[in-house]
Order: sequence, then C-alpha cells, then structure tokens
Amino acid sequence: MRISFSIVTPVFNRSDTIKRCIDSVLKQDFVDFEHIIIDDGSTDASFDIANSYAKIDERIKVFRFDINKGTNAGRNFTIKKASKAFVIILDSDDFLTENALQIITNTIKNNSSYKHYLFAADDMMPSYNANELLKKQTNILHYKQWLERAVTGDFIHVVERELMQSFPFNEYIRIFEGTNFLRIYRQGEKQLFIKEIITIRERGRDDSVTLTGMLTNKGAIEKSYLSLLHRLEWFAGDMVTNNLKGLLLKDSHVIIKLGLALSDYKKVKDFCLQLNIKMNLLEKTIYNLRLGKLLQWSIIIYYKYLKI
Repeated sequence: MRISFSIVTPVFNRSDTIKRCIDSVLKQDFVDFEHIIIDDGSTDASFDIANSYAKIDERIKVFRFDINKGTNAGRNFTIKKASKAFVIILDSDDFLTENALQIITNTIKNNSSYKHYLFAADDMMPSYNANELLKKQTNILHYKQWLERAVTGDFIHVVERELMQSFPFNEYIRIFEGTNFLRIYRQGEKQLFIKEIITIRERGRDDSVTLTGMLTNKGAIEKSYLSLLHRLEWFAGDMVTNNLKGLLLKDSHVIIKLGLALSDYKKVKDFCLQLNIKMNLLEKTIYNLRLGKLLQWSIIIYYKYLKI
C-alpha cells in the first residue's frame, strides 16, 4: 500500500488560527497528502482564508456548510471525502510540527501490520508519562485496555481510511468522540502509540471544544448522558465478557444521575430494569420525589463555581 494522507480539518470562526494550521501542512517535506477543510458556517473570515490557499494549491480542498453543524458533522463530511490511504484529524487551532508527516510515514513503514497509529500532542506529554502503559517510546495497545480505561486521554490519530470511514461520529453529541473511537479500537484490535510530538495544540481558549464538555448547562448534561448511553449500548456486553462489571455498574449510576437531572424518569426506570440495576438511596429519593430539576441545578453550580 502506498502511504498517503488525508488531513481533515473542520473550522468554525478560527480566522486567527486557520492560516497557521494550513501553513504547517504545506511546509511538510512529505508531499503525498490532501488537506480537506470544511468551514462549519463561520461568520468570520475563516472560509475566505482557507479558500485562498485552495486557489493556489490543488492539495487544499475547501468546502462550506451554510449553517453551523458542529465538529462531528464536519469530521464526518471531510472523512467521507478522504481519498488517501490514511486519515489524520487536525483541528483548526492546532498545527503540525516540522516533518510530522515524514515521522508518521517512517513509523508506518517500520510497523506495517497496524491499521491505527497514535502519536503525541504536546500538551498531553505529562499524562502519557504518568501512565505505565504509555511510558515507553513505542507502545502496543489493545482494545481491552481502552475498554477498562487503563489508557485514556487525547492522541493524534492516524487511521486507515476504510476503518475510519466505517464509524461516523455522532453528530448530535458534538464532542465525546472517545466513545466512537472505542468502536474503532475494537475493530482494529491493536494500535501502535509512538510517543513523539507531531501536533502543537491550543486548548486554553474559552471556546475550546474540550472546555464545552464541562457540565455547566443542561445541554452539556444531556450530551454526556447520551454519550454514556451509547457507550453501554455498544460495549456493555464486552464489559461483562472482560470481567468489568464493576466499571459497568459505576457507569450505570452516572447514567441514572444524569438521567434524573434531566427529569427523564421513565427512561431511567427502563434503563434500570433492562440492566437489572437498583438505584441507591439518593437516586431513589430523587426519583420518587421528582427532584431532578434540583439535581440539575446542583450539578451546574458545582461545575460552574465549585469544581477546582
């Protein structure tokens, strides 16, 4: 298989960073790539900046949504358009390090039995080094380790196109892509993590997508709830098979609490019956007295003002 890359980038109101992102791709020594960019209904100059590059380099391909559809919709669109051997997701406020594509290429050439490769983001190095499974420079990872959360955190994914295209992201749950990557880990069976930084990331912005995952409003609670429901829908059987019943029970009680916070009493009851799980005393009290709204306010206040 000839090594080549489809780099996919959704962009929404990132006129201050999209130029840097594209420049980092064009400066790579390795040249067999396409950079597919979808403007997700930006109201700033993001589209015009990206499109100006497309006019002078045919490897830059720019598309546009009329309205904002969210990061996962943008990822699905660009991944579907991908035509190269491997897909790399590059966020619009991040940029590749020098020779990143050549580093990836050398890794694939020397370790050709994998369909999924992982590389380091600069801001995640302390997390990698704190995990015994990730301390070495080269680390072989397996689906069960992700399932039991022995391995967690963000990585730069380089995935065979067919594998990546087989598992679209949930477009309603705009983040929480980790649940979807679990399906990819399961299908790919094993992954190779090379602890070498290939991407510099910007995560301090107030509107960073990673910050929107905090449970500071009803919408965030709902998306967390649905993400966990999907996780158990897809992986509860695997958790039982791999003797992870304790983790399954822990996840189930988080789902119960989030469902109660949304006053989704019927679905919570049905969920408990389906998995044969009993509510604890606090959950029973909230359920019986219909105190879901109070629980919701408590969660929001905690994440907005009290959580350190």
